[in-house]
Amino acid sequence: TVADDAGQIAEVRAIARKFSGNDANRRNAFIAALDGRVERFPSIDRTNTTGQLSLGVEHRLPRGKALFRLLTGLAHQDGDRTYRYDGLSIETNTRIGDRWRLYFGPEYRQETYDRTRGEDGSTFDLPVQLDRFAGPDSFVRFIAGATFGRKRHDRFSFDEARLGLGYYREMPMGFSGYAEVIAARRTYHDDFPGISDPRRDE
Repeated sequence: TVADDAGQIAEVRAIARKFSGNDANRRNAFIAALDGRVERFPSIDRTNTTGQLSLGVEHRLPRGKALFRLLTGLAHQDGDRTYRYDGLSIETNTRIGDRWRLYFGPEYRQETYDRTRGEDGSTFDLPVQLDRFAGPDSFVRFIAGATFGRKRHDRFSFDEARLGLGYYREMPMGFSGYAEVIAARRTYHDDFPGISDPRRDE
C-alpha cells in the first residue's frame, strides 16, 4: 500500500505456474495471473478499482520463450463499472547471438466503456524491444511500437507510433537501475465536436 497527499493506493498480484505433467524438460507451463489495484481519494470521496485475470501457456524455446495469454479486465468507480475488456496476447523473448535479445508482444483487446459508448471498439498494440548487452550486467534497449484503436465513433479511433531508448545496469550491493525515454504521436480519425483543429497527441 502507498499513501500520498492525494490518496491511498493498494496493489496486489498473484501468479500460479504449473508445468506439464509429462514434460520432463519443463518446456511447457500453464500460467494464471491476477492483478488488482485500488485507489482511494478521501478528499473527494472517490474509489477507483481495476483488475485483470489472464490465463496462458508458456513454451520454452531453444533461445527464449513464447507466451500465449487470454485476458479479461474490469474497472470500477465508486462501485459502478466504467470499463471492461477481453483480449489475447502473444509474447516472445528470443536471444539473437550473444549480445542481442528481441521482445515482441502483440495484444488485441475488445473494449466496452460504460459511460462513453462511443469509445466501444477494439485496440491492437504492437510493441517491439531490442536489447543490446554491453556485458552481463547492463544493456541498451531500443523501443518501437504502434497502436491502432478502432472505435464506434471515428473521433475516438486513432493510430499511434512510438520510439524510445532505455538503459539498464546492475550496481553494487544488489541494486539495479533502469531508465527510458519514449516519444509517441497519436492521430485521431475525426475531429471532436467543437474543435476544428486536427486532433493529435504527442
